[in-house]
Amino acid sequence: MIRPMSTVPGPLTKEIAGIIKGRMSRYDVSQTEMAKFVGVDQSQLSKMIRGMRHINIDQLEIMCTVLGVEIDKVMDEAALAVLNRGLWPDVPFLVIEGERVSSPKDDEPTPLSDAQERESRPDDFGLAAKRGRAKKTWGNIAGVDD
Repeated sequence: MIRPMSTVPGPLTKEIAGIIKGRMSRYDVSQTEMAKFVGVDQSQLSKMIRGMRHINIDQLEIMCTVLGVEIDKVMDEAALAVLNRGLWPDVPFLVIEGERVSSPKDDEPTPLSDAQERESRPDDFGLAAKRGRAKKTWGNIAGVDD
């Protein structure tokens, strides 16, 4: 079951915050200056760049523009860092490259056999679509062994 978004920022938000904070320091951009651009109080911006408050996509876009970095570069860097630390999202599966990939949780139920899968489905379309392709796992997508 997917839970509603937490009031506590997750690993991706915290990683993005760290990247923004580092670039602000590198380019000598004060919290007061950035807060004016983003449209929040300095205290709220401080919470954002310490990873204690969510950053919405519009705020991130402004921060990236001020710092001269493309938003997708920040997102990619943060996502890779989270992935490399093994801080997987708390979801039962993801769709990656058009294929459903199970979450690598230790308590994940054993996958159904092909026969059980066919019995549980009204048609074989999904099964036929899988034939001839290796099953993707989080590990081989991330470039690490399971």
